[in-house]
Amino acid sequence: MPGVRETVTGWADIAEAYRPVVGQAQRWSPDVSVGVIANEAGSPLRATINSILAQSISEIEIVIVGAAAELVHTGIGTAAAPRIRRVQTAAAVSVAAGFNVVLDNSRGRFIKLLGAGATLHPDCIAAQLRVLKSDRGIALVAAGTRDAQHGIARPEHRCGSRRIVGVRSGQCTVRTIVRSGCDPIGPVAGVMFRRAAFERCRDLRKQEAEWQALDLWTRLLRFGDFVGMPDTLVTETHTCEAFHRRAAMRDRLANRIRIARRLTDDPVWEVSTGDRLVGEVNCFWSSLQGRFSALRKHPRRRRDDIVEYRSCVS
Repeated sequence: MPGVRETVTGWADIAEAYRPVVGQAQRWSPDVSVGVIANEAGSPLRATINSILAQSISEIEIVIVGAAAELVHTGIGTAAAPRIRRVQTAAAVSVAAGFNVVLDNSRGRFIKLLGAGATLHPDCIAAQLRVLKSDRGIALVAAGTRDAQHGIARPEHRCGSRRIVGVRSGQCTVRTIVRSGCDPIGPVAGVMFRRAAFERCRDLRKQEAEWQALDLWTRLLRFGDFVGMPDTLVTETHTCEAFHRRAAMRDRLANRIRIARRLTDDPVWEVSTGDRLVGEVNCFWSSLQGRFSALRKHPRRRRDDIVEYRSCVS
């Protein structure tokens, strides 16, 4: 709709358009940069990197950031070495800080962010790259993500809402996000986005107690459309250090509601107060469902969780 997508006038668009031409006369320039947070070395991290190296296309740069970045060498052949960049940190990095470092140290026109433990289908990056290259008006694309432990797709078991599938304008996508009360786009590992759009909305916000992917998605949607792919191309485990830290119900609800209210107050999205109220009810209800499910599995936590629930609704 008019007024939602901004025109292509920035230096980021010019750089994206001419990057392939300039790269012919200079060093190798990848199509896609995949960032990996590596705070701990181990089999989950190795599985993630091996799945990236096994992709059906080779124009991929891997940027590994974290305290264990320099430890990532076992099993990586010499042919893959030029494609891997390591950024060692003195201590473990937060999600937002780590991914900001990834974006500052990468060169690809398209970006994908992973936590240790996420593995990709061999055609995942190629399929998402085709979507983004087919239309410069697309800001981000998301594939389905499967939970390795439960064998079910996400985010259905987390928020009770269906993932968005198909092409949606930024305005339509944001309205769906607000009304759902959760993240119908899906986990970070399933998403690939355009660097040119990110360089306009810069950068991952560090003040969030629990980093919210929704905050980044909604800012990217100012500069293009969203495509939800029907295929499940990513598998995650509970060891994905970047995305599955348990947060208190109060913080989780507060973050989601704060984002929904910010979107409602922004006239660009044309989100009504009714949409926001529906979203808050859905958000609260899905959080209670998840908590009560956890209580049935872990009865000893029942008393502490009831106290937390009462503080949340008070």
